[in-house]
Amino acid sequence: MAYREARQQAGHPGSGRVTLMLHTYVGEDEPTAKRLVSAPFKRYLESSADLWQVGEARLQDLSPRKRADMLEYAFERYYQQTGLMGSVESCALMVESVVEAGVDEVACLIDFGLPMPRILDGLQRLDALRRWPETSVPCPPT
Repeated sequence: MAYREARQQAGHPGSGRVTLMLHTYVGEDEPTAKRLVSAPFKRYLESSADLWQVGEARLQDLSPRKRADMLEYAFERYYQQTGLMGSVESCALMVESVVEAGVDEVACLIDFGLPMPRILDGLQRLDALRRWPETSVPCPPT
C-alpha cells in the first residue's frame, strides 16, 4: 500500500493505521437491506449534489429523469462496490476485501437517512459481523 511505503520512506516508525469510512447498513438479508437503504441513500446522495456538481456544468442542468438515473447509478455503485450495505454475508466479503487491501479498521457511517429504529436494528447485525468468525453468523469462506 502506498501509504505504508511512504511512511516507511519518510522514516516513521511502525506501519501506521489505515481507517476506511464506509456507508453502512447490515440488513437481515440482501433484498431487504437493499430495499430499505435505497430511497434514504438516494436522498442522501441528492442532498450532496452541490458537492458533486462543482466544476461540472452538465450536471447542473439535468432533467428530472436523467438526475434520477444518475442517482440510481450512484446508489448501485455504492451498494455493490464502495459501501458496507447488504446482508451479513455480503458485508463480510467487503470487509475481507478491504482488509486484504491493507485496511486496519472500518469506520461505519450510519447516518444517511434511515429511521433511528432501523439504524439500531442494523447495529445488532453489524456487531455480529464485527465479532465474526467467533459468532455463528454464516459467512462465506474466502
